[in-house]
Amino acid sequence: MAKKIDLINKRFGRLIAIKSLGRKIYPSGGKITEWLCYCDCGKEHKVLLTTLLRGEVKSCGCLQRELAAKKLFKHGMAKKGKKRTRFYQIWAGMKTRCTNKKRFYYKLYYGGIGIKVCDEWMKFENFKNDMYQCYLEHIEKFGIKNTTIDRIDPYGNYKKENCRWATIQEQNLNQRRHKNKEETSGKKMSCL
Repeated sequence: MAKKIDLINKRFGRLIAIKSLGRKIYPSGGKITEWLCYCDCGKEHKVLLTTLLRGEVKSCGCLQRELAAKKLFKHGMAKKGKKRTRFYQIWAGMKTRCTNKKRFYYKLYYGGIGIKVCDEWMKFENFKNDMYQCYLEHIEKFGIKNTTIDRIDPYGNYKKENCRWATIQEQNLNQRRHKNKEETSGKKMSCL
């Protein structure tokens, strides 16, 4: 017979064990002890003994929500439950095209042929620091729907030295099918 474990008033992350709720019997015949815990946020939460002892549960769920909120709101452009800003969508789309092998365009036009996002821009805040001000200037002049990120050298990677904001028409003229590699090499332009 298993030894009874007394966890009353012991802390597990944000949870304090209040009392044992006894063994919970599963359809498979297994028995697992449940504990009632009090969370620092004020909620009561039922937790399996094994998950408490292994450190798998540290709160009633409030900790995960707080961490997710911090991640989403640290720059204010990817809002949970609300539409993401256009600027954030452009960054996310750029990353997806170059990293997600399941996307159609990855294999033919981006990551699959070696087009990458520079290491600095894999973090949104760095992309925002480099490109946001000129993005605002471009949308003021051409409108939000006519503002796209464009690689100056269509054979080059996404990085500050090779990217600018362009209208849809400008971007369409700057595609690999319209330019050969010799035409675009050597051009150094940044956030225009």
